[in-house]
Amino acid sequence: MASVKRVAAAVAAILVREGIDYAQSKAVFKAARERAGLRAAPERRGGVDRLTVEEELRFLDQAYAQDGRTGLMLQTLLETGARASELVQIRVADVGLAERVVTIRHGKGDRRREVPIRRDLAQLLRLHVGTRRAGPLFASRQQGSGPAPYTLTRQRVGQVVRAVAGAAGITKRVYPHLLRHTVATRLLALGMDITDLQRFLGDESITTTRHYAETTAATLQRRFDQLTDPAAHTATMRPCLPPTSSPGAGPSRSILLVHEVAVLAAAQAGIDRPPREWPPLGQLACLAARQPAPIASECPRRPADPSDVPGRPGR
Repeated sequence: MASVKRVAAAVAAILVREGIDYAQSKAVFKAARERAGLRAAPERRGGVDRLTVEEELRFLDQAYAQDGRTGLMLQTLLETGARASELVQIRVADVGLAERVVTIRHGKGDRRREVPIRRDLAQLLRLHVGTRRAGPLFASRQQGSGPAPYTLTRQRVGQVVRAVAGAAGITKRVYPHLLRHTVATRLLALGMDITDLQRFLGDESITTTRHYAETTAATLQRRFDQLTDPAAHTATMRPCLPPTSSPGAGPSRSILLVHEVAVLAAAQAGIDRPPREWPPLGQLACLAARQPAPIASECPRRPADPSDVPGRPGR
């Protein structure tokens, strides 16, 4: 600290002696840094890493192809934005199916929060829970050596996530927190307020949540379309009525996650290939726009049972 003060005093004396004003001093310091070979550290630009829409579809499809329980566990991890350490602590009693709320009782910093879930996910969890009234929401198949038998660990959740991503052909590094990044950026792109997102994720500081608010190519495209071609933007975002709509009742106000929008767009476009063979979402929307919009009863629904999927074995 003393050396910094000494150098600052010497530099100040030089500026005064040479009659350098403030504007000139900036040019002097810039030239001096260049002569000394000093370079600023590279700025970290862009948003946090996350799954693309296509990767998200392939990931969930592969998870359900492995078995219904794995698919539902990873869908829950993705849609709730829960940390792996939080997911393994969720008990059956923490899931309010009627209210469509999952209570995280021991989040980071031992903070408690309530996370809303979609109707479709609540229905799948209802079938998964069945008549159980206690125990972990997702139990381990192995007894384990800890104080609570048949309890998943966050390390095991990480292993499952990595294995499913690898089997789905996703080359980037995929880990549980990446799913949290994915849903956070999706919800912001859909218009969720950043303070609401902070409560949803259980972030202690709004600064942490702001990392997700950095403009991405997807949100930039959405805003550009809203300003320049609102009709095209509307057509892209409504490939089909949401599955929760009923005929004659008008569109539901519930917002679909991006992987649900892609499923509906593919159905409307008449594509019957598996998700890993689908074109990008933008092309799906263009294909769907050429087809008449189906009625709500024709929209595809998620299976009534996580294990009730063609080619997807049960638990």
